[in-house]
Amino acid sequence: MGKLEAQASSDYRQISGLLNQKEVLENRLNELEKYQGIVDVVGHIASEKEKCSNDIRDAKLTWQREYESNLKSHEAYKQMIVAEAEAFKLQIKEKIKNVEIFLEKHSQKTLFNTEQQAKNILGDYYSLAQKTMELKRTCNALENKIQGYSDEYLLPNQAILEDLIDGYEHLDAAQRLKTIKFEIKTAIKQCVVADCDYVEENRKTTAIAFITNAFNSKADVHVSRLRHDNVGKLIEALKDDYVLLNNYGQAFRNARINPSYLALRVEELKWATLVLEFKEREREEQREIREQIREEEKARKEYERAIKEAEKEEQLLKKAYEKAKKEFDLATDDEKAKFDLKMQELIEKLKNAEEKNQRVLSMAQQTRAGHVYVISNIGSFGDDILKLGMTRRLEPLDRVKELGDASVPFTFDVHAMIYSEDAPTLEKKLHHHFNHERVNKVNYKKEFFKTSLTNVKDYLEELGIQAKFTLKAEALQYRESLKIELMPDDEQRELEDTIEEMELKQKDYALVEDEE
Repeated sequence: MGKLEAQASSDYRQISGLLNQKEVLENRLNELEKYQGIVDVVGHIASEKEKCSNDIRDAKLTWQREYESNLKSHEAYKQMIVAEAEAFKLQIKEKIKNVEIFLEKHSQKTLFNTEQQAKNILGDYYSLAQKTMELKRTCNALENKIQGYSDEYLLPNQAILEDLIDGYEHLDAAQRLKTIKFEIKTAIKQCVVADCDYVEENRKTTAIAFITNAFNSKADVHVSRLRHDNVGKLIEALKDDYVLLNNYGQAFRNARINPSYLALRVEELKWATLVLEFKEREREEQREIREQIREEEKARKEYERAIKEAEKEEQLLKKAYEKAKKEFDLATDDEKAKFDLKMQELIEKLKNAEEKNQRVLSMAQQTRAGHVYVISNIGSFGDDILKLGMTRRLEPLDRVKELGDASVPFTFDVHAMIYSEDAPTLEKKLHHHFNHERVNKVNYKKEFFKTSLTNVKDYLEELGIQAKFTLKAEALQYRESLKIELMPDDEQRELEDTIEEMELKQKDYALVEDEE
């Protein structure tokens, strides 16, 4: 009974505890019933989210399929349009060619009719006028052959080749020249170079062969003498040969070179000049590349040397600081003030050395950082001729010194030295702005401009660049040379001898130093 009572008591307590827990849970359940809607919404959202994800995935797959289908359709449409455009382009070219042929025929026909009308109206006067014009051309040709061809016939390559050079590269021009040479050979083989009024075939063939060989010999000589700068003179000389040979051929029943063949040989000269021009440009570009490589190599060596020197200076300052710190730790209170001042100076120097090292390292890593310079050389080029260039040298004045070392009689004066993180772009802006003032209108590698320093300064201010300018050119050596020239002849010679002697001594000292 005791055991059962104890068991019953334990069960009662357990039942009471469970009843209490049930009551607590029922109360919590009642409290949570108000959130049942939220739970239902969350479940609904999860369900809808999954449904939306499925819809999005399905829509994306559908869009992908439509996109790929449309892409194929567009590609096919594009190919069709391109093919139609090419066909239309060929049709236009063919029509243009037909129009040119028609215009040429119409022009020849109109010219023939005009000449016939002029003959009918003027009669003998027309023949006299024609002979007078021929005699004038012959006289002019003879004068050119006797006196030579002056700069009157010198034509800039850019002007004479402007229509030819557009869209052509070196290989294209060489191929075009090859085609023209083949047309020349074909014309000679088909005997369409010249014509003659002989009726007897043997005499006619002999006269045509004679004048053809004579003209081709002249033309070949002109081609052999061709340079990139004398095409204008050679074309005029070839035209004069054409006039003279046709005049001489009158004794052989008007044996004459056809104008079409003259035009073909003139085209040969022009295209050969274009090929030479491309070759000259390539050589100039190669020279420019080699110069740039040398300049970059010098700049690289300067940066490497400056970095090593800055690191060495930094290491020496660190050692000096460590030594001063040890002395400071061992010093008495009275001595510490003195050592503290010394350490502050070393810290400042070390900070400057670190900044210098970082600055040099940063400049070495930036491939576009450099200095844009504005320099002049009055003694060599005259007033208001400026050179606008750039250098990546750590010491930009070294580059200016090199420019004035041997190629010009006097040194350059520096009017501005502008540091820029993008020096090539700034240089390009200056060259573009002053393009009309270029001294060399053909070779843009020559960076000389006929403009004033004030104009350059104003333009830089427009770009927001406040550069320090020296407007006056010192030109010390040039001005001293002018003063020497004004001296009496005997004093001038004596001074020149003295200067020469001083220069020789300096060279001797330099040689001795080099040997040591």
